[in-house]
Amino acid sequence: MLNLFKKIIISTCLITSISPVFASAPLTTVELPIANQEEQQISPLLSQGLTTVVTRLTGNPKIAEQKAVADILSQPNDYVENYSQQANPDRLVMSFDQRSIENALSKADIGYWSSRRPLIMTWWLNETKDNTSLIGDGQPSTKIITSAAEIQGFPLIFPLADLNEQTLVKKENFTANPPTALLQGSKQYMPNAILIVYMLQKDNDYQANWQLWLSNDETKPLASAQVKGTSQQQIANQIFSDINPVLANVFIVKGNNTTENLDIVINGLDFSRYVEVNNLMNSFDGKVVETTGSTVHYQIKANPDQIEAQLNLLHFTLKKEDKTSSAEPNKTTTLVFQPSN
Repeated sequence: MLNLFKKIIISTCLITSISPVFASAPLTTVELPIANQEEQQISPLLSQGLTTVVTRLTGNPKIAEQKAVADILSQPNDYVENYSQQANPDRLVMSFDQRSIENALSKADIGYWSSRRPLIMTWWLNETKDNTSLIGDGQPSTKIITSAAEIQGFPLIFPLADLNEQTLVKKENFTANPPTALLQGSKQYMPNAILIVYMLQKDNDYQANWQLWLSNDETKPLASAQVKGTSQQQIANQIFSDINPVLANVFIVKGNNTTENLDIVINGLDFSRYVEVNNLMNSFDGKVVETTGSTVHYQIKANPDQIEAQLNLLHFTLKKEDKTSSAEPNKTTTLVFQPSN
């Protein structure tokens, strides 16, 4: 019994550290410059703030161009929770109701980020004229990067920066294509995506080269770019704003509310994986049909693309050859998944 209790504690700790986590308040909070509190100035700022939040939620920088969304954006007072003017500098700080916005997007059949987001392993190397340093877990310097990620709703994990990982602190490891050493070093953290940043600071000028990789694809990066700014905060904000639409193209199910009867067969489940998968299936009102060894069979009614995207976040991939479907109504689609790592 004691050993089982220990296993549960250890597994719970692992789940807490590696599972995609839920988006927090910064995602729906926006600050914009303001000169006064006259109504004619506040109203357009509320609409601009709502546009920013909807863009973050959908990962689509052109989302405001869609007619259905334009109708939502024209009524910002329906979604704002509160706003206030603050000084130094003068700005309007506004907060929006995420659930109401998501309900409106669902009615308009527009895809958006669910509460479960990809966990991003973040390798960030800072170089100045005096030294080169790797930002490691628990260091104060992680706060700037984490706050920028929270604005877009992404959970991060940083390397422990122990003696083994300090051997990776070389510019060539961060600028290589592919950055094999860092991709290999990320495996123990079980992320969904890997962000690699090399930032050079000269006085008040900052320049960063970044690459974004999926953890299960080391053949080519999802995206890469160079950004410039006057502070690390500005650099971090720009990077996470840029990667939101990139990851959205992978993990967000495009607007399609079609649901099907699904038989979900998941192989390779150990205790910690079972807890994660079962929590996910419960959120879709899934029912366990059969459990055999490390395989669990569920029945649910859901969008198959959404189920696949969510299981990808938990490191399960669809065995394409085992996907069977029928065009007849009320028939069941069988999807078989296996661990991707």
